[in-house]
Amino acid sequence: MIQLPESTYIGKKIPKEGFYSNLTLSASDKRAFVDDVEQIIWRNVLSAATLNVGKGERVNQIDLIQINLKRQEVSAALLELIEKAIPRYLIFLLRFGDVYQLRVNYKEPSKQSKLKIIDSYTTDWMPESALNIAVKGLDLDQVYENLVMQIAGSKLIKTGGVNYTEEEKAFGKKIQASFIGNAPPIEEAATIKPLQKEADAGGGSSDVSE
Repeated sequence: MIQLPESTYIGKKIPKEGFYSNLTLSASDKRAFVDDVEQIIWRNVLSAATLNVGKGERVNQIDLIQINLKRQEVSAALLELIEKAIPRYLIFLLRFGDVYQLRVNYKEPSKQSKLKIIDSYTTDWMPESALNIAVKGLDLDQVYENLVMQIAGSKLIKTGGVNYTEEEKAFGKKIQASFIGNAPPIEEAATIKPLQKEADAGGGSSDVSE
Protein backbone atom coordinates (compact mmCIF):
# COMPACT_ATOMS: atom_id res chain seq x y z
CA MET A 1 0.00 0.00 0.00
CA ILE A 2 1.27 3.48 -0.82
CA GLN A 3 1.32 5.09 2.60
CA LEU A 4 1.86 8.77 1.88
CA PRO A 5 0.22 11.47 4.05
CA GLU A 6 -2.87 13.16 2.65
CA SER A 7 -1.04 16.49 2.99
CA THR A 8 1.24 15.44 0.11
CA TYR A 9 -1.56 14.71 -2.37
CA ILE A 10 -1.79 16.94 -5.46
CA GLY A 11 -3.62 14.88 -8.11
CA LYS A 12 -3.02 17.27 -11.01
CA LYS A 13 -3.05 16.16 -14.62
CA ILE A 14 0.02 17.15 -16.65
CA PRO A 15 -0.83 17.51 -20.35
CA LYS A 16 1.41 15.44 -22.59
CA GLU A 17 1.63 18.46 -24.87
CA GLY A 18 3.65 20.20 -22.17
CA PHE A 19 6.49 17.78 -22.85
CA TYR A 20 6.20 18.31 -26.60
CA SER A 21 6.65 22.07 -26.20
CA ASN A 22 9.41 21.99 -23.56
CA LEU A 23 11.62 19.30 -25.10
CA THR A 24 13.10 18.61 -28.51
CA LEU A 25 11.71 15.17 -29.30
CA SER A 26 12.40 12.83 -32.16
CA ALA A 27 9.46 11.42 -34.10
CA SER A 28 9.83 8.09 -32.27
CA ASP A 29 9.92 9.77 -28.84
CA LYS A 30 6.78 11.75 -29.61
CA ARG A 31 5.12 8.58 -30.90
CA ALA A 32 5.97 6.85 -27.60
CA PHE A 33 4.07 9.55 -25.69
CA VAL A 34 1.10 9.14 -28.02
CA ASP A 35 1.06 5.33 -28.29
CA ASP A 36 2.20 4.30 -24.79
CA VAL A 37 0.95 6.99 -22.42
CA GLU A 38 -2.71 7.50 -21.57
CA GLN A 39 -2.29 10.14 -18.89
CA ILE A 40 0.37 11.73 -16.65
CA ILE A 41 -0.60 12.81 -13.14
CA TRP A 42 1.43 14.78 -10.61
CA ARG A 43 0.17 12.70 -7.71
CA ASN A 44 2.18 13.67 -4.61
CA VAL A 45 4.81 16.20 -3.57
CA LEU A 46 7.00 15.38 -0.59
CA SER A 47 8.68 18.41 0.96
CA ALA A 48 9.40 19.91 4.36
CA ALA A 49 6.16 21.86 3.97
CA THR A 50 3.97 18.82 3.25
CA LEU A 51 5.69 16.36 5.60
CA ASN A 52 6.64 16.46 9.27
CA VAL A 53 10.36 16.26 8.40
CA GLY A 54 13.28 18.62 7.95
CA LYS A 55 14.85 19.77 4.70
CA GLY A 56 17.69 17.67 3.35
CA GLU A 57 21.17 18.85 2.50
CA ARG A 58 20.66 17.80 -1.13
CA VAL A 59 16.98 16.82 -1.44
CA ASN A 60 14.38 19.58 -1.09
CA GLN A 61 11.46 17.96 -2.89
CA ILE A 62 10.40 14.53 -4.13
CA ASP A 63 7.59 14.18 -6.68
CA LEU A 64 5.49 11.06 -7.25
CA ILE A 65 4.48 11.02 -10.90
CA GLN A 66 1.76 8.56 -11.94
CA ILE A 67 1.73 7.45 -15.57
CA ASN A 68 -1.34 5.60 -16.82
CA LEU A 69 -0.26 3.37 -19.70
CA LYS A 70 -1.99 2.05 -22.79
CA ARG A 71 0.07 -1.15 -22.61
CA GLN A 72 1.98 -2.89 -19.84
CA GLU A 73 5.39 -1.54 -20.73
CA VAL A 74 7.20 1.77 -21.00
CA SER A 75 10.61 2.57 -22.41
CA ALA A 76 13.37 3.80 -20.12
CA ALA A 77 14.05 6.52 -22.70
CA LEU A 78 10.56 7.95 -22.25
CA LEU A 79 11.02 8.15 -18.47
CA GLU A 80 14.38 9.84 -18.96
CA LEU A 81 12.68 12.47 -21.13
CA ILE A 82 10.26 13.17 -18.28
CA GLU A 83 13.25 13.38 -15.91
CA LYS A 84 14.79 16.04 -18.18
CA ALA A 85 11.57 18.04 -18.22
CA ILE A 86 11.23 17.79 -14.43
CA PRO A 87 14.84 17.92 -13.13
CA ARG A 88 14.08 16.95 -9.54
CA TYR A 89 13.96 13.76 -7.48
CA LEU A 90 11.13 11.69 -9.00
CA ILE A 91 9.35 8.46 -8.15
CA PHE A 92 7.28 6.94 -10.98
CA LEU A 93 4.05 5.04 -10.34
CA LEU A 94 3.15 3.19 -13.54
CA ARG A 95 -0.41 1.95 -13.96
CA PHE A 96 -1.85 -0.44 -16.52
CA GLY A 97 -5.42 -1.47 -15.79
CA ASP A 98 -5.48 -2.86 -12.26
CA VAL A 99 -1.75 -3.46 -11.85
CA TYR A 100 0.96 -1.01 -10.83
CA GLN A 101 4.73 -0.74 -10.79
CA LEU A 102 7.06 1.66 -8.95
CA ARG A 103 10.24 2.88 -10.63
CA VAL A 104 12.96 5.26 -9.51
CA ASN A 105 16.10 6.60 -11.13
CA TYR A 106 18.38 7.14 -8.16
CA LYS A 107 20.09 10.54 -8.46
CA GLU A 108 22.91 12.42 -6.81
CA PRO A 109 24.20 15.93 -7.51
CA SER A 110 27.11 16.07 -9.96
CA LYS A 111 30.03 18.49 -9.98
CA GLN A 112 28.08 20.66 -12.41
CA SER A 113 25.28 21.03 -9.80
CA LYS A 114 23.01 18.93 -11.99
CA LEU A 115 21.33 15.72 -10.89
CA LYS A 116 23.07 12.62 -12.18
CA ILE A 117 21.24 9.29 -12.53
CA ILE A 118 23.30 6.61 -10.78
CA ASP A 119 20.99 3.68 -11.49
CA SER A 120 17.35 2.61 -11.91
CA TYR A 121 15.26 0.32 -9.72
CA THR A 122 11.79 -1.15 -10.10
CA THR A 123 9.20 -3.29 -8.35
CA ASP A 124 7.24 -6.10 -9.97
CA TRP A 125 3.82 -5.39 -11.44
CA MET A 126 1.17 -5.91 -8.75
CA PRO A 127 -2.18 -4.63 -7.44
CA GLU A 128 -1.90 -1.21 -5.81
CA SER A 129 -2.81 -2.72 -2.44
CA ALA A 130 0.32 -4.90 -2.63
CA LEU A 131 2.71 -1.99 -3.14
CA ASN A 132 4.51 -1.16 0.06
CA ILE A 133 6.16 2.25 0.42
CA ALA A 134 5.98 4.69 3.31
CA VAL A 135 7.69 7.87 4.47
CA LYS A 136 10.61 7.07 6.79
CA GLY A 137 13.26 9.52 7.92
CA LEU A 138 14.04 12.68 9.85
CA ASP A 139 14.79 14.76 6.76
CA LEU A 140 14.19 14.62 3.00
CA ASP A 141 17.61 13.08 2.29
CA GLN A 142 16.67 10.12 4.48
CA VAL A 143 13.12 9.98 3.10
CA TYR A 144 14.46 9.76 -0.47
CA GLU A 145 17.04 7.09 0.34
CA ASN A 146 14.42 5.02 2.16
CA LEU A 147 11.97 5.28 -0.74
CA VAL A 148 14.68 4.07 -3.12
CA MET A 149 15.51 1.20 -0.78
CA GLN A 150 11.85 0.18 -0.49
CA ILE A 151 11.47 0.13 -4.27
CA ALA A 152 14.79 -1.58 -4.93
CA GLY A 153 14.48 -4.16 -2.16
CA SER A 154 17.05 -4.95 0.51
CA LYS A 155 19.38 -6.58 -2.03
CA LEU A 156 19.24 -3.56 -4.35
CA ILE A 157 18.89 -5.75 -7.44
CA LYS A 158 19.41 -3.60 -10.54
CA THR A 159 16.94 -3.81 -13.40
CA GLY A 160 19.71 -4.34 -15.98
CA GLY A 161 21.69 -6.92 -14.02
CA VAL A 162 24.92 -5.05 -14.80
CA ASN A 163 27.93 -5.11 -12.46
CA TYR A 164 27.91 -2.40 -9.81
CA THR A 165 30.13 0.66 -10.20
CA GLU A 166 31.99 2.09 -7.22
CA GLU A 167 29.33 4.84 -6.97
CA GLU A 168 26.58 2.24 -6.81
CA LYS A 169 28.43 0.17 -4.21
CA ALA A 170 28.83 3.26 -2.03
CA PHE A 171 25.13 4.04 -2.43
CA GLY A 172 24.13 0.51 -1.49
CA LYS A 173 26.16 0.65 1.70
CA LYS A 174 24.78 4.08 2.56
CA ILE A 175 21.10 3.16 2.49
CA GLN A 176 21.22 -0.29 4.07
CA ALA A 177 20.20 1.26 7.39
CA SER A 178 16.56 2.34 7.56
CA PHE A 179 15.92 5.79 9.02
CA ILE A 180 12.77 6.13 11.12
CA GLY A 181 11.90 9.06 13.36
CA ASN A 182 9.81 12.14 13.99
CA ALA A 183 11.00 15.70 13.47
CA PRO A 184 9.46 18.74 15.21
CA PRO A 185 6.33 20.07 13.48
CA ILE A 186 6.99 22.36 10.53
CA GLU A 187 4.93 25.54 10.86
CA GLU A 188 5.48 26.65 7.28
CA ALA A 189 2.33 26.40 5.16
CA ALA A 190 2.55 24.20 2.08
CA THR A 191 3.36 26.20 -1.05
CA ILE A 192 3.13 24.10 -4.18
CA LYS A 193 4.58 25.96 -7.16
CA PRO A 194 6.55 23.51 -9.38
CA LEU A 195 4.58 22.27 -12.40
CA GLN A 196 1.58 24.38 -11.35
CA LYS A 197 1.27 26.19 -14.68
CA GLU A 198 1.21 23.00 -16.70
CA ALA A 199 -0.96 21.19 -14.17
CA ASP A 200 -3.57 23.94 -14.14
CA ALA A 201 -3.66 23.82 -17.93
CA GLY A 202 -4.76 20.21 -17.61
CA GLY A 203 -8.05 21.09 -16.01
CA GLY A 204 -7.48 20.78 -12.28
CA SER A 205 -7.67 17.85 -9.92
CA SER A 206 -8.13 14.29 -11.02
CA ASP A 207 -9.16 11.16 -9.17
CA VAL A 208 -6.22 8.88 -9.87
CA SER A 209 -8.16 5.83 -8.76
CA GLU A 210 -10.66 6.18 -11.57
